[in-house]
Amino acid sequence: MHLRDHPVRSLLLLLVAVPQAATGLWAVLASRDWYDRFPGLGHAWVAAYGPYDDHLAADAGAGLLALGLLLAGAAMVARRAELRLAITAFLVFAAIHLSFHLRALGRLPRLDDALSIATLALAVAVPLGVLLSLGGSAAAASEDTP
Repeated sequence: MHLRDHPVRSLLLLLVAVPQAATGLWAVLASRDWYDRFPGLGHAWVAAYGPYDDHLAADAGAGLLALGLLLAGAAMVARRAELRLAITAFLVFAAIHLSFHLRALGRLPRLDDALSIATLALAVAVPLGVLLSLGGSAAAASEDTP
Protein backbone atom coordinates (compact mmCIF):
# COMPACT_ATOMS: atom_id res chain seq x y z
CA MET A 1 0.00 0.00 0.00
CA HIS A 2 1.45 3.33 -1.03
CA LEU A 3 0.14 6.87 -1.38
CA ARG A 4 -0.47 6.33 -5.10
CA ASP A 5 -2.51 3.16 -4.38
CA HIS A 6 -4.95 4.76 -1.92
CA PRO A 7 -4.75 8.54 -2.35
CA VAL A 8 -7.96 9.42 -0.46
CA ARG A 9 -7.02 7.31 2.56
CA SER A 10 -3.52 8.75 2.57
CA LEU A 11 -4.77 12.31 2.13
CA LEU A 12 -7.16 11.93 5.08
CA LEU A 13 -4.34 10.70 7.30
CA LEU A 14 -2.03 13.47 6.12
CA LEU A 15 -4.73 16.03 6.97
CA VAL A 16 -4.53 14.76 10.54
CA ALA A 17 -0.76 14.15 10.65
CA VAL A 18 0.51 17.46 9.31
CA PRO A 19 -1.19 19.70 11.92
CA GLN A 20 0.01 17.35 14.68
CA ALA A 21 3.60 17.54 13.44
CA ALA A 22 3.42 21.30 12.88
CA THR A 23 1.99 21.87 16.36
CA GLY A 24 4.66 19.64 17.84
CA LEU A 25 7.43 21.43 15.99
CA TRP A 26 6.11 24.79 17.21
CA ALA A 27 6.06 23.50 20.81
CA VAL A 28 9.59 22.11 20.53
CA LEU A 29 11.13 25.18 18.89
CA ALA A 30 9.22 27.90 20.73
CA SER A 31 7.65 26.31 23.80
CA ARG A 32 6.61 29.55 25.50
CA ASP A 33 5.10 31.01 22.34
CA TRP A 34 3.19 27.77 21.72
CA TYR A 35 1.92 27.76 25.30
CA ASP A 36 0.83 31.41 25.15
CA ARG A 37 -0.66 31.43 21.64
CA PHE A 38 -1.81 27.97 20.48
CA PRO A 39 -3.83 27.59 18.26
CA GLY A 40 -3.27 31.19 17.19
CA LEU A 41 -5.55 33.75 15.56
CA GLY A 42 -6.22 35.39 18.92
CA HIS A 43 -6.99 32.17 20.78
CA ALA A 44 -4.88 30.67 23.59
CA TRP A 45 -6.00 27.17 24.52
CA VAL A 46 -2.99 25.66 26.27
CA ALA A 47 -2.51 28.51 28.75
CA ALA A 48 -6.01 27.93 30.13
CA TYR A 49 -4.96 24.58 31.60
CA GLY A 50 -2.29 25.55 34.08
CA PRO A 51 1.00 27.34 34.58
CA TYR A 52 3.73 27.21 31.96
CA ASP A 53 6.30 24.43 32.27
CA ASP A 54 9.00 24.48 29.59
CA HIS A 55 9.87 20.81 30.09
CA LEU A 56 6.26 19.69 29.79
CA ALA A 57 5.64 21.92 26.75
CA ALA A 58 8.74 20.63 24.95
CA ASP A 59 7.88 17.01 25.79
CA ALA A 60 4.30 17.45 24.59
CA GLY A 61 5.64 19.00 21.40
CA ALA A 62 8.08 16.14 20.87
CA GLY A 63 5.27 13.62 21.26
CA LEU A 64 3.00 15.47 18.84
CA LEU A 65 5.83 15.82 16.34
CA ALA A 66 6.75 12.12 16.58
CA LEU A 67 3.15 10.93 16.23
CA GLY A 68 2.51 13.29 13.33
CA LEU A 69 5.61 12.05 11.50
CA LEU A 70 4.74 8.41 12.21
CA LEU A 71 1.21 8.86 10.88
CA ALA A 72 2.39 10.82 7.83
CA GLY A 73 5.08 8.28 7.00
CA ALA A 74 2.67 5.39 7.37
CA ALA A 75 0.10 7.18 5.20
CA MET A 76 2.65 7.49 2.41
CA VAL A 77 4.50 4.19 2.41
CA ALA A 78 3.24 1.61 4.89
CA ARG A 79 1.68 -1.74 4.23
CA ARG A 80 -1.60 -2.45 6.01
CA ALA A 81 0.01 -3.96 9.11
CA GLU A 82 2.28 -0.98 9.70
CA LEU A 83 -0.50 1.44 8.83
CA ARG A 84 -2.78 -0.23 11.39
CA LEU A 85 -0.05 0.00 14.01
CA ALA A 86 0.67 3.69 13.32
CA ILE A 87 -3.02 4.60 13.34
CA THR A 88 -3.62 2.63 16.53
CA ALA A 89 -0.70 4.35 18.26
CA PHE A 90 -2.03 7.74 17.20
CA LEU A 91 -5.57 6.83 18.29
CA VAL A 92 -4.38 5.94 21.79
CA PHE A 93 -3.05 9.48 22.13
CA ALA A 94 -5.95 11.18 20.35
CA ALA A 95 -8.69 9.40 22.31
CA ILE A 96 -7.06 10.12 25.68
CA HIS A 97 -6.50 13.74 24.64
CA LEU A 98 -10.14 14.13 23.59
CA SER A 99 -11.32 12.45 26.80
CA PHE A 100 -9.35 14.92 28.93
CA HIS A 101 -10.82 17.91 27.13
CA LEU A 102 -14.36 16.53 27.41
CA ARG A 103 -13.87 16.27 31.18
CA ALA A 104 -12.36 19.77 31.34
CA LEU A 105 -15.09 21.67 29.50
CA GLY A 106 -15.56 25.21 30.75
CA ARG A 107 -11.93 26.21 31.08
CA LEU A 108 -12.10 27.91 27.70
CA PRO A 109 -14.72 30.30 26.36
CA ARG A 110 -17.67 28.40 24.85
CA LEU A 111 -16.65 28.91 21.23
CA ASP A 112 -13.09 27.82 21.98
CA ASP A 113 -14.36 24.76 23.86
CA ALA A 114 -16.52 23.85 20.86
CA LEU A 115 -13.71 24.38 18.36
CA SER A 116 -11.25 22.45 20.51
CA ILE A 117 -13.61 19.49 20.95
CA ALA A 118 -14.49 19.50 17.25
CA THR A 119 -10.85 19.40 16.14
CA LEU A 120 -9.96 16.74 18.71
CA ALA A 121 -12.98 14.64 17.69
CA LEU A 122 -11.94 14.86 14.04
CA ALA A 123 -8.44 13.75 15.04
CA VAL A 124 -10.09 10.59 16.40
CA ALA A 125 -12.82 10.08 13.80
CA VAL A 126 -10.71 10.41 10.66
CA PRO A 127 -7.97 7.91 11.60
CA LEU A 128 -10.58 5.59 13.09
CA GLY A 129 -12.51 5.67 9.83
CA VAL A 130 -9.35 4.92 7.87
CA LEU A 131 -8.48 2.09 10.27
CA LEU A 132 -11.93 0.56 9.83
CA SER A 133 -11.63 0.93 6.05
CA LEU A 134 -8.50 -1.22 6.10
CA GLY A 135 -10.58 -4.23 7.07
CA GLY A 136 -9.27 -7.44 8.48
CA SER A 137 -10.02 -9.95 5.74
CA ALA A 138 -7.61 -12.50 4.33
CA ALA A 139 -7.60 -10.54 1.07
CA ALA A 140 -6.52 -7.42 2.94
CA ALA A 141 -3.81 -9.36 4.77
CA SER A 142 -2.43 -10.65 1.47
CA GLU A 143 -1.54 -7.02 0.55
CA ASP A 144 1.02 -7.11 3.35
CA THR A 145 2.95 -9.96 1.81
CA PRO A 146 6.05 -8.65 0.05
